[in-house]
Amino acid sequence: MLDVHPTNYDAEFALKELQRRTGIPNIVITLGKDGYISLTGDHKQHKPESIPKVSNVEDTTGAGDVFLGYFVVEHLLKGTDISGSFELASVAAALAVQTKGTLNAIPTFNQVNNISKKDNL
Repeated sequence: MLDVHPTNYDAEFALKELQRRTGIPNIVITLGKDGYISLTGDHKQHKPESIPKVSNVEDTTGAGDVFLGYFVVEHLLKGTDISGSFELASVAAALAVQTKGTLNAIPTFNQVNNISKKDNL
């Protein structure tokens, strides 16, 4: 386990340090209400403005897992570009935090696709 965490380090530094230590070229760190920050090769991406604003947070447990699951399906299985996959994953995580618990909080693909990325939830 790597001792790099965005609460201990600047998130961008953490990304670069993870890349250096692991040799993994594509890394993402979820940042809760601030979305995510990713590093793909030398390209950094952090778009907090694309994260839907959530007015009713019930439970954040599992939101990062929902984000990762949606990203993997969109990017690796469906072939959606990285940026689009991150944005869809952000919508899914924003929906997930509005439901208490974990299993019931996982939104369906229809729910995620019906939400505009800039909508307030």
